[in-house]
Amino acid sequence: MNARSNRFAKQHMTEELVELRQRVACLEKSEAEQRATAEDLRLVAEKYRSIFDNAVEGIFQSTPEGRFLMVNPTIAGILGFQSPEDTLRGVSDIRRLYVHPEDRTEFKRLMAEQGGVVRGFETQVYRKDRSIIWTSLSAKALCNKDGTVAYYEGTIEDITLRKQRAREMAAIASLGAALRGVRDRSEMLAVILHHVSMLLKAEEVALVMLEPASGQTVIELAEGKWRGWSGSRLPRGEGVIGHSITLNRICLPKKRAHDAGLHGAEPDGHQDAVVSVPLLVRGEIIGAFWIGGNQDIGADEVHLLSAISEMAANAIHRATLHDQLTLAYDTTIEGWSRALDLRDKETEGHSLRVTEMTLRLARVVGISDADLVHVRRGALLHDIGKMGIPDNILLKPACLTAGEWEIMRRHPCYAHEMLFPVDFLRSALDIPHCHHEKWDGSGYPRGLKGEHIPLLARVFTIVDVWDALRSDRPYRSSWPEEKVRSHIYRESGRQFDPEVVELFLSMDMP
Repeated sequence: MNARSNRFAKQHMTEELVELRQRVACLEKSEAEQRATAEDLRLVAEKYRSIFDNAVEGIFQSTPEGRFLMVNPTIAGILGFQSPEDTLRGVSDIRRLYVHPEDRTEFKRLMAEQGGVVRGFETQVYRKDRSIIWTSLSAKALCNKDGTVAYYEGTIEDITLRKQRAREMAAIASLGAALRGVRDRSEMLAVILHHVSMLLKAEEVALVMLEPASGQTVIELAEGKWRGWSGSRLPRGEGVIGHSITLNRICLPKKRAHDAGLHGAEPDGHQDAVVSVPLLVRGEIIGAFWIGGNQDIGADEVHLLSAISEMAANAIHRATLHDQLTLAYDTTIEGWSRALDLRDKETEGHSLRVTEMTLRLARVVGISDADLVHVRRGALLHDIGKMGIPDNILLKPACLTAGEWEIMRRHPCYAHEMLFPVDFLRSALDIPHCHHEKWDGSGYPRGLKGEHIPLLARVFTIVDVWDALRSDRPYRSSWPEEKVRSHIYRESGRQFDPEVVELFLSMDMP
């Protein structure tokens, strides 16, 4: 072989070797890329598996028929299972599991209307133990190329606590709104008891108050079959109520307490007793709710009762203090009124008589029940300003001089000065301050005319004159009823409001 042929063969072999090496390099690169791709895929799979396993929300995949294909640990926990594997073995029908029968129709309608997607659907869920919780469910249908559903994927979130708090807030808001319209403690108790009964759908409910002095509990108010027990006394420390008050905690009869996770007690002898809820004010027991009926008390009801009882206890406590304060004020007012009558023997008993008759006329005129308390206080204190009139003028048996009359006519102003600083009595001022004003403007102390005179004063003025003329005085005998009626009729439009006179004369007199 000549040199030229050798060079050609050598060059050809070199080219083939280079090409071979290039092919080997490509293969090696391809294998490395495949290994890298496989590693990347493994890392991605681990990443998404970690997300799946550690997600706060429950994640599931199921067949179109509802059989679970995959669930994460969160779903297992939500539904009361030990692991995802236990969940897959224990649940075969996602529709039965996730959608409460009452919500199933609505869920299917939304899935159809929204193109196979449901978001934030709130429904009650059965757990492994058949207890019920609230969840927010989102699901999507993934379809095959032919449009049929391949499987469902979705998430589920336990919103029981959120629903529970929302229910409690709604209940408290509803009760608060109702309590704002009550007029007294007895009406307040009735409103509270009615709300508890409605919220819990209780067949019977009672409000039991503790008497600190005797240690006994008194059924102050009851509804349902227990209505006849109002006023009954119960020994402290016995039965469900006794345990609840003694231990300051919610109690059930022993036969029901274990299932609800509450404290048990022996039955009271009332087999319908379900639960007793203490009423606490700053840690001090003042009473308890007693709930009856055949319904089960679960965790939701326990939380709701706790929230309501706290609000109710504080409202009852404030109302009790208010009633005690009101009683103290009214007792003091009656004492002042008696003191005035004792000071002026001529008018003894006058204040109580005109008070009762003024209340009667006020009802006929249309004064609201809420304002009658101010009518009563104002009538009792109508002459309180005379405390500022010297005895030599107030008790003078003869006619007063012009100067003495000027002093006497100051007593409505003295009443205003005495009572206005007392917030509790400010709404009762119209009668003490204005009962000597006259319809035609000739009265005192301000010379008010017509409807510028407060209505309560216009009502009281007629009664005051009636009682004065119907009573004996040292300087004259009492007038007969017909003579007093004629006098009041003649003064209609001058001293008295004509419309009030008409209503007054239509009343039956005692």
